[in-house]
Amino acid sequence: MKLITELSYDFELHEDKKTKDMYAVGIFSSAELKNNNKRVYKKDILEREVGKVTQKVEKKCLWGELGHPPNPEVNPDKIAIRTTQLEWRGNDLYGKAKILDTPMGNIAKTLVKEGQMGISSRGLGTVGDDGYVNEDFHLITWDLVTDPSNNPS
Repeated sequence: MKLITELSYDFELHEDKKTKDMYAVGIFSSAELKNNNKRVYKKDILEREVGKVTQKVEKKCLWGELGHPPNPEVNPDKIAIRTTQLEWRGNDLYGKAKILDTPMGNIAKTLVKEGQMGISSRGLGTVGDDGYVNEDFHLITWDLVTDPSNNPS
């Protein structure tokens, strides 16, 4: 299996006026759509994997990094976001991630305010010759990145 990443620019930055917390809100992943990496995720595979990470969202431990690491493990020193909500709308998975007050989270806040960042899924799996991600796909998390490939509908 290899590391598979997919990215999207289709999110907005929201600030909670009470707490001053910042959130990335928008499309985190898309199913049944060829992205810039020429890959397609079947909806049933993405739904299965989102179901697996939902418990981590509920337990407040679905962490994401600033940038994609070269390996699948989440490095605590690089954590910038925590996914707080996930919801399907058609073939698009909308999410909300809190940008944290960690060293990498503070860098992310500046980068998001000053330019365009993306949200990107990170997982392990293989891709068939037809471009479809295979059944062995395992979703790990979403990260904030500078080079998205997702093409949401």
